[in-house]
Amino acid sequence: MYPAQSEELDQSALQNYFNLFVHAFAKNPDELITEVAQGLNVSYDLEPGEALYWLRNLLARHYFLFDLRLHYRKVTASMLTLNGHDEDAGEVKHVSG
Repeated sequence: MYPAQSEELDQSALQNYFNLFVHAFAKNPDELITEVAQGLNVSYDLEPGEALYWLRNLLARHYFLFDLRLHYRKVTASMLTLNGHDEDAGEVKHVSG
């Protein structure tokens, strides 16, 4: 996941996918995050794996937090924590801890 942190991404697209995933996770809290991503591919007529690509980038940039001891394929939407971020700066405010 960490190589995704170094990728240059369109911040507007990243923010759009963040909003899309926030809504989808709220609607489907018991679904695996990979299933939510697959559903977004179908619902929005995306290329196979496109939503998962954006989710990977959002996770790498800590837009969503989860227990890293879990394999990501076992993480449900309800296991994610929304991380506060500054939309104007396009940056995540990292949680100290």
